[in-house]
Amino acid sequence: MELFGLIKLSFTDKETLLQTIKQEEWSGTLAFLAIIYGWYVLITAPFFILRRYLTESVIPIKEYIAVMPISYALIFIIWIAWIFVWAGVIHIFIAIFKGQGQYIDTFKAIAYGITPVFIIGSAMFYLRLIDPKLYLLVIIVYLYTLYLIIKGISALHEVGFFRALMAYMIPFLALLTTITWFVWKADLLN
Repeated sequence: MELFGLIKLSFTDKETLLQTIKQEEWSGTLAFLAIIYGWYVLITAPFFILRRYLTESVIPIKEYIAVMPISYALIFIIWIAWIFVWAGVIHIFIAIFKGQGQYIDTFKAIAYGITPVFIIGSAMFYLRLIDPKLYLLVIIVYLYTLYLIIKGISALHEVGFFRALMAYMIPFLALLTTITWFVWKADLLN
């Protein structure tokens, strides 16, 4: 299916999206991730440049713009690696909860589930320029993303929604607790 069709399905018809991505190959999923990340870069880069330009910075704007492609490329590589690792962790919990799918199904559920964050969430950065409180609307986008991921896990692994929710939330809460504990112990907030 074409890119815009997949994006549209993630907002309109989740069942058709799940049937479509079930047939998707690795290469198609990775290409989809690269394209939505490219969209994210195109939308957010001007925001970061504008924000850097409007605030005092130790890095001159020309140098800042010059290093942006390299930094975005490195972030993309780290981000893809993180999705592979995170899908592996989630897949372990799906197996514990008696899921029937394979690792690639977990990867696909996460990859296609994060579409709203990259399509809508990227534009939300600009709301900060209007009113910083408006940025809180991104919470709705994150909750919908979480719903799509869990719905994808449930459908692709043939487990109930509650089991998929637990398979995702247990490692997520463990990670969140670990990060919070580290930040607190390292006294990074002061």
